[in-house]
Amino acid sequence: MNNQLIGALDIGTYKTKFLISSIDDKNFIKIHSKKTVHTKGIKKGNITDIDKLIDIINSCVGQAEDEIKSEIEKIYVSLNSIRFNHCNLCQSRNIGSYEIHHDHDVQNMINNAVNIFYLTNKNQKIIHLLKSCFKLDKKHIVENPVKLKAHSLETELGIISVEKNFIENLNNVFEKCHLNVEKFIYSPFASSILSADQEEFEKGFVHLDFGHDKTSVAIFDKGNLIHSSILPVGSWHITSDISKAFNLNYNLAEKIKVDIGLVFNKDITNTNLKFKDKENNLVQLSEEMLKQVIQSRVDEILEMIEKEIQFSKIFNKGFIKIIISGGGSNLKGISNRIKNLLNCDVTFAKQSFPIKNTEFNIFSDYMVCLGVTKLVYFNFNKEILGFKKRNKGFFRKLYDIFS
Repeated sequence: MNNQLIGALDIGTYKTKFLISSIDDKNFIKIHSKKTVHTKGIKKGNITDIDKLIDIINSCVGQAEDEIKSEIEKIYVSLNSIRFNHCNLCQSRNIGSYEIHHDHDVQNMINNAVNIFYLTNKNQKIIHLLKSCFKLDKKHIVENPVKLKAHSLETELGIISVEKNFIENLNNVFEKCHLNVEKFIYSPFASSILSADQEEFEKGFVHLDFGHDKTSVAIFDKGNLIHSSILPVGSWHITSDISKAFNLNYNLAEKIKVDIGLVFNKDITNTNLKFKDKENNLVQLSEEMLKQVIQSRVDEILEMIEKEIQFSKIFNKGFIKIIISGGGSNLKGISNRIKNLLNCDVTFAKQSFPIKNTEFNIFSDYMVCLGVTKLVYFNFNKEILGFKKRNKGFFRKLYDIFS
């Protein structure tokens, strides 16, 4: 794939971004073009107007292709919708003290797990299938079980799926855009892959991406994505709360949120803050009330995040670090708020792979696109790329479930 151009498309509620890149012989990523347009036709990751979405995708991709005077054959699309689901499924197989074979044992066990998932999730489409580890005889953990002898083999698989109709609607959109999508990629997975180095992957971390109207949580332990979730609240809700509480227009409310954040004076009783609207009129707000409005929404989001972290039980495994990204992570004081609530280290996402001749702040602006690019060029070693869903009769299904 060296020097071959690929496109990474990130469709967000607020902005749609497209990045064209290639990789050179020294494994450096070279950026050829990048474009951003305001999104229409999609909200919280759900399509609300197909025609508007088609126009936005055509505009974003078309502008980037025009810049390099070339059409992109392979496009990878990141998705961030509250309709995603992440579950873990344990699968085991009796070996009988024979050597473990890849096709007969490992691959067959993976395919059976996929079929069991689809038996109870008929309306879902698997986007990512991830393995955590292989275990022999219920106690010996190995990286690769092939050619080893054992009585039994088991593995835990992480399955990231989304509603089938959602994918079919997207396929319809891209077909009308005359674009060939190589793969759909789960956005929290892509941004997490980019945000941490190898040491952090091994030790474990939580990645929080504060988006416009969603917040994603991705939790890694020993290099494995053990839990993820997309919460239906984001930084836009803070702005909306300010706007409604003080009867302000959205732009002024956004400015107040950016200027103040969570940083307030210690003694704010009977203190007013002064701002000017777009007509240069003076607006005075109670600092105490503004603090209550902003902190209430932020604490609600953080409490939802805390529940996801507690569900993963990573606190019981010596978990240390939270990595934050997204536009909402720039809210003044939010890192300290997270640190105080969860009692752990909080850092901002950092670039974890080399980009060649970059002349703009591509990392923060195109983080998800770069994460997709990294997954394409440097496959995540825990992802299972080959699996099959088989159609079976009733008795064959029962055999697979209990074998």
